[in-house]
Order: sequence, then C-alpha cells, then structure tokens
Amino acid sequence: MKTNEQVEIELQEELDAMNDKISRLSEFLGENSGKTAVLYGDSQAALMAIQYEAMQTYAGVLVARIDDLEKDELMKEMDDEEDEDHARD
Repeated sequence: MKTNEQVEIELQEELDAMNDKISRLSEFLGENSGKTAVLYGDSQAALMAIQYEAMQTYAGVLVARIDDLEKDELMKEMDDEEDEDHARD
C-alpha cells in the first residue's frame, strides 16, 4: 500500500503534467482565437473548448486531493506530537 506521501508525489506529478497540457491547449486556442472553427470545424472547436474546461476541472480535483492529503498528514503529525506529550507525562 502506498503512503500518503507517495500518493501526494504522484498526484503532484500528474498535476504538473496536466497544467502543462492546459497551458499548451490554452496557448493554441489563444493563437487561433476566432479561427479555430474555420480551421478545424465547429465540432472540433466546440470539443476543444469542452476539453479545456474538463482539463481545468481535473486539475482542480488534483489540487483538492493534494490539499486533503497534506491536511491529513498535518493532523497525523499533530496527533503523534500529542501522543508523545502524553507519554512523557
């Protein structure tokens, strides 16, 4: 079973890759603003816009998962410190 730290590292790598893809698609759409439908057709232009939104949503979910793992790890550290304090008493 993977530790939270391992999962967090994998999620961060996935997020970095997704952000790169989002940037490239955004740049592509920006460079071809107004011409995307002419160049690729209405259907492809619409699908690229949907893809862009879906990728941003996915990146947001990855961020939320990473934040949740970090909070979980912080809570465990606080619990461990509390247990150590009780053990000393």
